[in-house]
Parts: sequence; C-alpha cells; structure tokens
Amino acid sequence: MNELRFYKNPAAYPDYTEAITQVGVVREVTPRNMDYHTGYVDIEMTFDEVLSCNYLSIKKDTVLLYAWIMDVEERAGNKLYRVHYQVDAFRTFRSKVSLLSQWVLRDMNETTLKDNLLSSTQSYPDIRRQTFAFDDAGWRTLVIQVRDQKIPKPPYNSTPVQPSPYVMYMKKYQTNSWASVQSIVNLIYYLGNSAQTSNVVTIYSLPGIIYTSAETDSFMLKFATDAQYDTGAWEDGPTISNVYKYSGTIGSLKNSKELLYDLDVMNSDVGKVEHNVQIVLPDAGIMRIPDELLYRYGLSLTRYVDVYSGSVNYMLEAPDEDDPTGPLKPLNVSARAGGSPSIPVLSNPMDTYLSQNQSALTSSLLGDVAMIGTGLFTGLSTGGAGFVAGAPMIAAGVGGLARTAGNVLDANKQSPSNPPAVLGTALAPHYDGQFWLVVTVQHVDNEALVNARFGYPQNTLKNLVLPSTGFVQTQGCNVRSDGTVPLWAIQEINSILDNGIRFY
Repeated sequence: MNELRFYKNPAAYPDYTEAITQVGVVREVTPRNMDYHTGYVDIEMTFDEVLSCNYLSIKKDTVLLYAWIMDVEERAGNKLYRVHYQVDAFRTFRSKVSLLSQWVLRDMNETTLKDNLLSSTQSYPDIRRQTFAFDDAGWRTLVIQVRDQKIPKPPYNSTPVQPSPYVMYMKKYQTNSWASVQSIVNLIYYLGNSAQTSNVVTIYSLPGIIYTSAETDSFMLKFATDAQYDTGAWEDGPTISNVYKYSGTIGSLKNSKELLYDLDVMNSDVGKVEHNVQIVLPDAGIMRIPDELLYRYGLSLTRYVDVYSGSVNYMLEAPDEDDPTGPLKPLNVSARAGGSPSIPVLSNPMDTYLSQNQSALTSSLLGDVAMIGTGLFTGLSTGGAGFVAGAPMIAAGVGGLARTAGNVLDANKQSPSNPPAVLGTALAPHYDGQFWLVVTVQHVDNEALVNARFGYPQNTLKNLVLPSTGFVQTQGCNVRSDGTVPLWAIQEINSILDNGIRFY
C-alpha cells in the first residue's frame, strides 16, 4: 500500500511555489499501471473532493513522487473514481540534480544590458541633451606669423616636425569681445589704416588657450613698397606689445572634458533599450559613442590643436581600467575638424600669389615637366626618328612652363592688396569650446513590471542558482543527476529551465 495525499497547487508552470495546501486526509492506495512518469489510482471519494484538488503525492517506502492530476474518471456510483496522474519532474527530482554552470539568459541580478522585454506605447523616442564646455570655453588664441625682423631675406629655421621660416606670436582673447584685447585692436588698426606691411605673413585663430606663459614679447610692424622690399629697405612701424612668442616647446596642446554619466541625461537605463548616444561638435560634426565605451570610468572628450594650421582633432579618452586614477589614454573614436581660416597679409604680391595658388602651381609645373619628359623619351627611344612625333609634346610642355613663369612674374607687377578686412572670419567664436551630448532612447513605461516578473537579462555563463522568489531562464540547459533520476525527468527539468520558471 502507498500513502496518497491530495493538494491544491496554485502555481502551474511557468510558475513554481513551495506553498501547496493539503486537502483531506492521508489515504492508503494501490496504484495501477504505476511507473516513474505516469499512472492512475482507483479511490473512493466524492465528486466535491474530486474538484477540490489538482495535485497529489504518492509515497512508497522512501520514494516520494509529486504529480499533477491529469484526468478523473467515474468508475461506479459517484463513489469510486480513477485518478490519472503525471509525475512533476521538477518538484520530485529537483534535490537530486546538480545545476552546475549554465548559460543564463535572465535572473534577478540587476544589469544594464539591453532588454528586449522593455517597451512602451509611445511611438517616438525620448531625446535627452546635455551641454558641455571645455575649461577654456569662450577663449581663442590669435596666431600672427611674422618674418624675421633682423635680416631682409631670412633663412628657413627648423622647429620640431614643422619647418617654418617665420616667427609665431600669439595672443589670447575672448570670443565675445576680442576688441577688448588692445594688442589685437592695435594690429587690426595698423593693418587696415597704414602702408603695406612687409613682415606679417598670415593671421589665424585657434580654439582655446594654447599657452600659459606670460605675454612679455613684442614685435615691430614693418612697412615697405615693392622696391623697398626687394632691397630690404623696410620702414619701421608701430610696435605690437604684450604678445607670446611661440618657441615650439609647449608641452601639451590639448584640453579634456569628462562626460558625466550620473546626470539625468545619462541614466543607467540607456543601454537596456534601443538607443543612440552622440556628441555634437559644431566644428567637426557628430561623434557616436559605441556601447562598449558608454560606462567606461573617466570617459572624456579630448581636443588636440595643431598650432601651425589650426586643425582640431577630438578623441574619446579614458584611464586604463586597471588604473582608474591614471592618465587619459586615447580610445578608438575620433573626429577631425578643419583648420582655422588663414588670412594672408603678405606685403609682396608675388608671395601672396604663390601662397594662395601653391597647389595649382605645383600641379601645373609637374604636368609640364612630365610632358617634356614624354616627348624626349619618344624621340630618344627611336634613335631620333621619333622626335618629329615628340616635338609637339616638348613644345607644349615648354610653353606651359613659360606661361606659368609669366603668371608669377605678372603677379609681382600687380598692385599690392591688403585683406585684413576679412579678419573677422578668424576671430569668430563658432560655438568655441562648447559641445552637446545627445541621447536618443526608446521610451519605456513597463520597466518595473518587467523586472519584477522576469528579472534582468544576463546572457552569460555562470553558476545557476535557483532563488526563493524570482525568475530564472537558461539556454541549452544541461543539469546532471546523482544517477537515480530517469532521463525523461532530466530532459523535462532542462526544458522547464530553458522556457523560464518563476518562483514565489
């Protein structure tokens, strides 16, 4: 004889609970057609008792099987019923299997991973924006390239990386009021109202504060006609004082700004749903922050400035993960801005022409020389017989060189022009030092409900732990037994965990 107990079990899969309620008394029965998986028992009971339970347990010796009631047949006179059952593998054999390490899709450990269960009835995304600014926002540095004043025709001097024949002077100014810097005002005034300058070559503007040293230097404007320039007879002009003389020894031409993710614009839920995180740089376009960098400690935007061209390179940087207080290191995301507008103020018309047409002149000269070379090769390769065919190419090449030389000489005879009236282009702020973090994120209004019922996405291999309350789901589950669990029960437990089970 076996002990039979009836229960009320409120939690059918995918739910599970230990709180099952016994109904009636313990009965002694003899199961028929009984095995580990299914069977039935004939028992005297009333129809009311039949409808009062959905679960049972059968104990024989030390073996205890829990089972779902699958069907009930009336056998005789509303008193004898046949109860068909199917063993509940999970409750019966749970203590006899080892869960081991499994690929866990979801459990109750909180994460910030993308969660495809989160959603909303709102059809458009939320757009969050945060404004950032570099520490020197609102400041720029004016660069004035000046010929060496000591000798009329200075030799090229060599500075690191960039050889330059000119001396570079710098002056910091605020973008909303460059006229408040008297040295710049004086320079603009004299360039616009005096004779042609012969030593100021070009002027341009760099974002931010490029130097920190004291402004103790000065340079004298020189003026001359073309004839005076050729002979070196420069006339002294006014002195522009309180400027910084660049020596090529500035240690760092960069400025970094940490992106603060603890603010409202970057809540921890961003990675859980469809999202797009971008940095809007007015001078360089849009830089996207990839997911693998979103929560990198100390993530910062660093601006590098080339003092020779005004070109700006923006890079995402962060400390090494094993040294969070260490220096910033470049990552794999960057954006490049164009160089600052350069305003040529060369006094000599030929120098101005060469400066502004350098690329076109180089292409023209290379083409003309190549054409001459092709014509010569045609004649020489045929022992002189082909010179007739090559002569037109040689003539065209020589003619091209002559025209190019003529254009350069003509430029030297043009009336000198002084264009400082367009210096405002180099002095304009262009949102200098300011940028925006823009986050587009799918709106979510069911997060609390989803997390309470289904936990959080895990997507990782780890030791499987079944909670007292909460949800667990695996993928490709493969538990092991102590050798007393039938195969069908192991397969059913694996299937239950792969489909997901909620404990309460």
